[in-house]
Amino acid sequence: MTNQTRISRSYAPCGQRILVRQDPPASRVGSLYKPDISQAPPITGTVVAVSPEIDSAVSPAVGDRVVFGEANGILAPTRPGCPVLVFLRFPQEVLATFVEFEMEQDEADEHSSEKAATSTLAALREAMKVPA
Repeated sequence: MTNQTRISRSYAPCGQRILVRQDPPASRVGSLYKPDISQAPPITGTVVAVSPEIDSAVSPAVGDRVVFGEANGILAPTRPGCPVLVFLRFPQEVLATFVEFEMEQDEADEHSSEKAATSTLAALREAMKVPA
């Protein structure tokens, strides 16, 4: 037989877990290249799949960027050269999600760094619906 079967693998997280594609490690700092040994594993990634057992009102959606601890999660087996996939328990192992919001350029220019930090905190609270 000359026919070869190609096996494709996809993961569906079970329980209170999400599947995250880990960001590639930074190989440069400024104009200097870092050796592989000194590179810390990335602690950010993009959500690839969410377990159906997690309440969708509080869970990150597919495509959201999250921050997790270095020692958290279980690595999913992948082929060499493929992105690293990590299973994380939600919410225990997910530290934060990236929240994006828009600010007018004129408004950004007139704020000092202190005022910008205060307005950023207020915008984050509003986006996450956290009381002041």
